[in-house]
Amino acid sequence: MRVKTSKKRKSFITAAEELFLNQDYASVTIDAIVKTAKSSKPTFYNYFKSKDDLFEAYIIDSAQDFMNELNEIITFTTTIDKTLYQLGLTYIKKLLSPHIIALNKLVIGESKRQPEIVKIYFEQGVMKVVSTFIYVMEKAVKTRVLQAQSPCVLAKYFKALCDAECQELALWGQKSTW
Repeated sequence: MRVKTSKKRKSFITAAEELFLNQDYASVTIDAIVKTAKSSKPTFYNYFKSKDDLFEAYIIDSAQDFMNELNEIITFTTTIDKTLYQLGLTYIKKLLSPHIIALNKLVIGESKRQPEIVKIYFEQGVMKVVSTFIYVMEKAVKTRVLQAQSPCVLAKYFKALCDAECQELALWGQKSTW
């Protein structure tokens, strides 16, 4: 029996990403994924139970990549206003990247057929972003840079300010007019 490698697993996820984002999920076949990954079906099934299982792995990996970029910003080696500015800017740039816009559309498109994927995307993406923002706000409140009863509320307001109308416009392929 062959040993599983993270490189081979990642090759299937990368192939799936390319196909899922350029076609609709339903039309992507395991044969196409295997061909794009330059592998075989038995090898695919050694890593994933199904296309849905691969889709879930892709969602989790994408969310983790997003979070890694955000977490790189949080060093607290500068002032909190600069940290918040960089955190917000990084979040907005990532949120509006073609990859994340396409991924959001893909998850929304699959939401009726696969509600569990939406739950995973929400937990691995949105909630982890909010948790990261809460962490930063807790630090700001603790050091008395910001005054608030609830760092959680501050974090949600911060996220809402970053999202504003830009995410919705981007999902619909529109440009901001301001």
